[in-house]
Amino acid sequence: MIHNPVVGADGFMSEDMSPLAEHDLDPHLVEQLPTLPGTAVEFLRLCEDPTVGVKDVAAVAQRDPALLARIIQVANSPFYSPREPVSDVARASAILGLRSLKMIGVGFAILGDLWSTTSKSHALAGVIGASSMAGSAARSFSARVGTGRDEEALTAGLLSFLGELALLRCYPEAFNELWESEGHLPSAQAQREAMGADGVTVGVALLDRWKMPTSLRDGVLARRRSIDERLAPTPRVYEASLGFGTAIAELLTSGGAALERIRPAARRWGFDDDELLHYWGEFRLALRRTNQQMDLDVTSDLDAIVVEAKTEYLQSSVHASDELNRAQLEIEELRAENERLEGLSLQDPLTGIANRAAFNKFLRSSLASLQRVGGNVLVGVAMFDLDYFKQVNDSAGHLVGDELLKVMANAAHMSARQDELFARLGGDEFAMVMRPRSLQEMEAGIERVRGSMVAAAANTPGVPSATVTGGGALIRAVVGDLDSVETLLSTAADDALYSAKRGGRNNVHVTAVDGPGALSIVNG
Repeated sequence: MIHNPVVGADGFMSEDMSPLAEHDLDPHLVEQLPTLPGTAVEFLRLCEDPTVGVKDVAAVAQRDPALLARIIQVANSPFYSPREPVSDVARASAILGLRSLKMIGVGFAILGDLWSTTSKSHALAGVIGASSMAGSAARSFSARVGTGRDEEALTAGLLSFLGELALLRCYPEAFNELWESEGHLPSAQAQREAMGADGVTVGVALLDRWKMPTSLRDGVLARRRSIDERLAPTPRVYEASLGFGTAIAELLTSGGAALERIRPAARRWGFDDDELLHYWGEFRLALRRTNQQMDLDVTSDLDAIVVEAKTEYLQSSVHASDELNRAQLEIEELRAENERLEGLSLQDPLTGIANRAAFNKFLRSSLASLQRVGGNVLVGVAMFDLDYFKQVNDSAGHLVGDELLKVMANAAHMSARQDELFARLGGDEFAMVMRPRSLQEMEAGIERVRGSMVAAAANTPGVPSATVTGGGALIRAVVGDLDSVETLLSTAADDALYSAKRGGRNNVHVTAVDGPGALSIVNG
């Protein structure tokens, strides 16, 4: 028996729906459902293991050439602003950070497998395009409203049309005929009539069968609500990001007037028309980047759809012809400016402190200085992780979680010395470049910053108390390749952080690093 959810007037899901167990599906469909790729299984295991480090995840990626290539592509993208091209997984892993590496890896491994093992057709390109649009639009909205979970929104959005991909692989003839007859993404009702199941219910069942983390199921779960419900304002901003992302994807792939439909919702979120067009430009850029990172050859088609939606919206507005031309010119200028700012921006939008690009720039400069002049001042990298931060989000909500991140980031920033840089790498991951004179001084410096973060949380009304774990690594001399030194130092600091976690959390662990031809061991 298939549980049929309520369907809204727009043909898409509405209201709540009882979870669909695997035994409720057609046995023929169950037999053909794709299994989770082995690499993705290992990534999931690592996602659930709080003791793993970047090197562990990189080792898994090393076994999958396609996934490895995509990870390196992501690390080379303008968003991460690498100073020089990245060609090895160790450096790519250090640039991406643990959470982004895991989330991107899981999403790309799954979609990449389905893309490579399913016969190419207009329907497949359309569903893959919808997945890419949902992830890109969700990530752009997440960045605009400051959820702090941008990469998670991207990955959950990419998986939101997983059920349609599974149906397409199980019933290729029926799905392709349905797509060709309707000319676009078929509604849930049409899918059920043709195949006895719809993509949303199959996607929920499939992700449940794979025991996927809740955060990766959120994109499919968002589609259980109608488009209007997904676009309605809510204090749950991460949920809203996935709502916007999946709604935009469904509207664009079903021939709907996407911008006109989204405009009232955007106004309720405080976006005026210029800001909505600004968001649309950001979405377009994110879509290009996502398709390039996933190595999908549907970029030009999707870009044409997005541009057409923008043009129709502008033509239907009350602007005069000259204003229309001006607006179109401004959007193209904005696109160019976004591309420039994407590589140059050094500020984290949520906390206001330095971001990953600023951290990389400062670390490279510090290492180059040490390489030139040496001396008694060393270079160290410290990593900080909020303990059990996911529990804060789950129990108190993401708005409270975001406020906690802001409070702790500001406290750490204020406690950092003039020759130190404290930055947010993403999520609840923070890092600092230090110039200590000894291992003991570095440990004391990490404890100084860690203590300020814990104290700020304890003394700020409206945010929960929280503890922080810190780890660090430092070097005394730099010889040769700065890329190798930077990778080794960051990886060693990450390993030290996880050693501290294994030691019980809420503490600090520091280490000195060594590498043949590159580093000298720090003693004492």
